Amino acid sequence: MKSLLKGFKRPKQVEYQTLANEPGYGKFIAEPFERGFGTTIGNSLRRTLMSSIEGTAITAVRIEGVEHEFATIEGVVEDVTRIILNLKQVRASYDAEVRDEPRIIHIEKKGAGVLK
Repeated sequence: MKSLLKGFKRPKQVEYQTLANEPGYGKFIAEPFERGFGTTIGNSLRRTLMSSIEGTAITAVRIEGVEHEFATIEGVVEDVTRIILNLKQVRASYDAEVRDEPRIIHIEKKGAGVLK
């Protein structure tokens, strides 16, 4: 029986690089891959790592009077898409004993000004 993997490009080794001033940074280099396999392997690794990392983040947003993310809000400079992108930058912390319980946060702002 003929081998299906004969001539198939597979990585021979994986290199790992870090940066001294970035303790959370790591770069893995694996090559060569067959065309298209690098993206497939990379996406699988990214999804696995992201599902394994503990943390807290905003996962849903509801804005009163807004039906979709491409809407504009009267009297607000940013559109809803920009507001959501800004909310992604919010750094949240959590109590380790109740981390699996969802939390609801209400933010209200009236009048002109920056929401901080």
